[in-house]
Amino acid sequence: MRLRIDKRYLLLPVSPTAADKRLRISVGGELRRDLSLRILADGEYTYSYDMRDFLGCEAELSLAPEVACEFRLSDHPAPLPPGAERYRPAAHFTAPSGWINDPNGLVYYKGLYHLFYQHNPVGNGWGNMHWGHAVSEDLFTWRDLPEALFPDAMGTMFSGSAFVDFENVSGLGSREDPALLLFYTAAGGTSELSAGKRYTQCLAWSRDGLHFTKYEKNPVLPHIAGENRDPKVCACAETGGYVMALYLEGCTYGIYGSENLLSWQEICRIDLPGDSECPDFHPIAAPDGSRLWLLSGAAGKYILGRFDGKCFVPQSPVRSHVGEGNCSYAAQTFSAVPDGRILRLAWDRAKIPNSPFQSAMTAPVELSVAEYGGELWLAAKPIAVYDGRPVTELPAGEMRQAEIELPAGAASISLRARGEETFELRLFGLRLRVDAKAGELSGGGCRLPLFAEEEISIRILCDRTSTEVWTGDGKGTLCIPHVADPGLCRLEISAPAGLYIEKLTAATLSDREVRA
Repeated sequence: MRLRIDKRYLLLPVSPTAADKRLRISVGGELRRDLSLRILADGEYTYSYDMRDFLGCEAELSLAPEVACEFRLSDHPAPLPPGAERYRPAAHFTAPSGWINDPNGLVYYKGLYHLFYQHNPVGNGWGNMHWGHAVSEDLFTWRDLPEALFPDAMGTMFSGSAFVDFENVSGLGSREDPALLLFYTAAGGTSELSAGKRYTQCLAWSRDGLHFTKYEKNPVLPHIAGENRDPKVCACAETGGYVMALYLEGCTYGIYGSENLLSWQEICRIDLPGDSECPDFHPIAAPDGSRLWLLSGAAGKYILGRFDGKCFVPQSPVRSHVGEGNCSYAAQTFSAVPDGRILRLAWDRAKIPNSPFQSAMTAPVELSVAEYGGELWLAAKPIAVYDGRPVTELPAGEMRQAEIELPAGAASISLRARGEETFELRLFGLRLRVDAKAGELSGGGCRLPLFAEEEISIRILCDRTSTEVWTGDGKGTLCIPHVADPGLCRLEISAPAGLYIEKLTAATLSDREVRA
């Protein structure tokens, strides 16, 4: 079918239960898009595919296998169907529609936090990887921006990172107006468009944080091994240059160095047993103020060490920062945060029922290194993005039973207590069991150490489709998939043997602003 593209969005009717098909978009005989989607003439959801690159062109659209379908264009994205927002999380980022997974390119640039993310804009399952884009002033209220990166002949757009070139070593900006650089994996061979290509590391750049140009000499790092992917770039004071962490294969990650952010050479390799893909590699202060480096992987394993620009020397064993059954994944830290805090987001894999959008991001946390049992541990504390919202605080003292009413949506709970018995918390129908003797919190089929010394410290963020828990001032973290029961909008505490509460606050969170 030939179609003149005179409007911004191609409207695509999709049914999650339909058979998979390929939509190919060609211009002038050149294949420009090759999308996998479950198109159906009377599909439950209508997805809006951004056609800005084809405006004013005559495009050829074909489906395989063929199916009767009317392609329509619109100046605006299609509205969501009635009831689609019912289970949209209130306090966690979600895309307007479509599937999301790994956070990409987390960066502070020109007064805004930028969140890029793996995005399938034409379905609520994984595939067709683009980079979605949103910005925020407070990491809680987000404004959606147009898709940042589209698949091309080198591959679909897999995960990566962002870096602000303040020194203009790349020559793509200036010191007065530094360029924002996006480093990503071009996943060759994932569609007909990139058939025969391999996974390589590429670069795109911008001077306004909105419009991105792919570097004309891509790739900046050719194929190294296996499905090498997910470049994470940061400055390295030890060399006066820059380093890139890259997943290679198995449990092995490579560290590469550069002086201009355009050409890269291998420095060393580091094994992270029990983990693979999505590295995060950056300096972090030890409790005594000395400089450490942290390497973490997608599944939450991490190792702390010293890095002199040539080799990495471990200062801790490989540990896990997440509990058993955890549903967060692929955590990444923000670059260029002006006050120097190390802020992190991860992918919240909890399912959203009956929805044209799928998955979310976890709450933002601040990372630090703490001592526990005479050893170094990573700690993550939720940042105070909920200040100024209604708070209920219970008086200190011994407690056996308590009940706090909460509105439908989300709630942030902070609890400090002393006791050696088991007690229970129930939030929106989710039962959490805290066993002080065993030193463990459990619930929803998940488990997490308490990391308790003189007192028990627990932070909880309960939302419509998942509950996040932090124990021991953030030494342990857990994301529990759980669909909140709107008929049980309360926090219940049951402590048969009595529990001494040092502090308990519950902040109610209204839905985040609807984003333009």
